[in-house]
Amino acid sequence: MCSIFLWPGSPTQTHKSKVSWDDLCVPKEEAGLGIRKLRESNRVFALKLIWRLFTQPSSLWVSWVKHYFLKYNSFWDVRDDTKGPWIWRKLLKLRDVAYEF
Repeated sequence: MCSIFLWPGSPTQTHKSKVSWDDLCVPKEEAGLGIRKLRESNRVFALKLIWRLFTQPSSLWVSWVKHYFLKYNSFWDVRDDTKGPWIWRKLLKLRDVAYEF
């Protein structure tokens, strides 16, 4: 029901929107709906995983990554042409951004 209020017709139609996506992603303080852009949220969550590699060594996920992907290498030194899940390749692409933190 909520989606029909904002977007009429079939989910496969790409026109006739009542509200643009950019207008929906405006903070509530600025009279928007406060919906976050998915691309930005995905990037933040990926950076949080990188942060976890360095701050939570006892995490099961960190142990798994170190065993299967890092293999005695540093996260900063691993080549980004390695094969692996899409999320691992995404984390490697975000190294320059994560390095600032």
